[in-house]
Amino acid sequence: MVRAWTPADYWMLQMFYPHISTPVLARRLNRTVPATYGQAKKQGLSKSAIYLASPDACRLRRGDKVGMAFRFKKGIVPANKGKRMPGWGPGRMRETQFKKGQVPRNAMPLWSFRWYQGGSDAAPGYLLLKTGKPCPKPIDGWEFVHKLIWEQANGPLPDWRIARLWWKDGDHANCALSNLELVSAQEHMARTTVHTLPAPLPQLIQLAGALKRKINRKEKQRNGEEYVERSAGPSVCHAGSAV
Repeated sequence: MVRAWTPADYWMLQMFYPHISTPVLARRLNRTVPATYGQAKKQGLSKSAIYLASPDACRLRRGDKVGMAFRFKKGIVPANKGKRMPGWGPGRMRETQFKKGQVPRNAMPLWSFRWYQGGSDAAPGYLLLKTGKPCPKPIDGWEFVHKLIWEQANGPLPDWRIARLWWKDGDHANCALSNLELVSAQEHMARTTVHTLPAPLPQLIQLAGALKRKINRKEKQRNGEEYVERSAGPSVCHAGSAV
């Protein structure tokens, strides 16, 4: 059960966090070090310059090379060089290790289907079929269903920079050949531009993008980081995007 922070805890955190070691303060508060760090971050607290200049700051100091004395020197031979320890495992490690050829319990069998988001929660996703065909991660062993169906009927697809597949009804689950259309990259761009949306959605999307960029700029400036302004290109709707 999570223990709530009391006014006394907040007072002690604000008074002592900038000036003493966090593990020491965590013991006084009877809390874990990560919990203390997290609450200090929420409160906007940071270590004082005097503390950072002290030996207690250790790894928090930059440029002091505090770990230099403990690094491996050039020419040092590791103690286990040339030693092979097959099957070695202290404690219960050996019985809990994965064995060669062992298949995870949640592994999906061949010819299973799953959805792939492509790294974007906003996109509708693409239907995958597990065929075992090697390909780059994160879809190693899987293939896109719409691509398989199209290539079975029409041969290999051209490079995506030249042409792409389009779902006529916008439903990525409907991978029937009659629902797939090969369009040029230029036509695909024209169909997915934000300006095809009904008013006032394009203006709202552009305003949301401008607001997000302003928030990011303020966050970077507050954290002392350099903000790089990027071009605000037109957003796209994902209803007909293809791989």
